[in-house]
Amino acid sequence: MCQYFETIRIEDGKICHLDWHQKRLTETFVHKFTCAKPWDLQEILGEITLPSQGIHKLKIIYDAQDFTIEISPYSSKIINSIGIIESPTLQYPFKSTDRSALEIPQEHKVDDVIFTQNGFLTDSSYANLCFMREDKWYTPTTYLLNGTYRQRLLAQKQIHEDKIHLDDFQHFTHMAYINAMLPLGRMQWELSALDLKIIK
Repeated sequence: MCQYFETIRIEDGKICHLDWHQKRLTETFVHKFTCAKPWDLQEILGEITLPSQGIHKLKIIYDAQDFTIEISPYSSKIINSIGIIESPTLQYPFKSTDRSALEIPQEHKVDDVIFTQNGFLTDSSYANLCFMREDKWYTPTTYLLNGTYRQRLLAQKQIHEDKIHLDDFQHFTHMAYINAMLPLGRMQWELSALDLKIIK
């Protein structure tokens, strides 16, 4: 049976934005485990002791029958070079533990990759993308995974959707990674200074 997971930010003992993770978990059950009752994250996490200081990553791996929980201190990756890979058939609509299609090819010697489909930006290997234009942030409509943080920022109108093609880079000044562990602005670069490599 396929397994899925949620990555939840724990900050000084506080569980961040659990309702968004519950929403995605429930949607996963609706599509993948149609006859099973979704796990109740509030109930599950209410029974465990959380680290009281610092930022930690809580990962719950689950299927319809069981789940496991991992908690570890969090530190963001250091990204100096990014490869761009055209992958027109890649799909990752649910947060599956099978991430083989998102793995970084070692022979290309980059710290991370961004996938494109017909030249349009989707996601990186582990984060949604945002691009700044005229002091506003935009996220691609052509995402692979509709991340919980992406959804929340859109609902709060802090970011906006747009179709973003590789040829549009000249119209943007900055790029940022966002996910449940990476608040907007925590990991961002000036596009003019970023080492981007087109991978054939």
